[in-house]
Amino acid sequence: NFSRRDHHSLASDVDRMFSRKSQSLPLKPKNHDAAYIMLSLVLFSLRSLVEVVRSKAFNQGGFQQMQVDAAFIFKSLREVNASWFHSRCDEAIISHVHEVVTAAHERCTQRVPLPSGTVEALAKVEE
Repeated sequence: NFSRRDHHSLASDVDRMFSRKSQSLPLKPKNHDAAYIMLSLVLFSLRSLVEVVRSKAFNQGGFQQMQVDAAFIFKSLREVNASWFHSRCDEAIISHVHEVVTAAHERCTQRVPLPSGTVEALAKVEE
């Protein structure tokens, strides 16, 4: 389900943006090691992708492509996640990837999602 819980108009989206504290990095290390820097880049990139998706309109094919792209991004980051990130970081990544698909769904003229099995098959990460 890609719908938001709150289906009110633009006013509710604006209220949500200003009432919700901006998610900062889940961990605040004393020194900025490579994992922290990579996580920062990943989260900023995902936030940027969400904003780009929010500025577009999608047809059925575009929305379905965003589903596949988001699944691929998530799978790719999951593979890296084991060695770099912590579980709290994983939650932030999941949240941002889900927000990408939700934003695409909200801006889609023909909301026909691909079956999850099809998305998984298309987004399969080859080693």
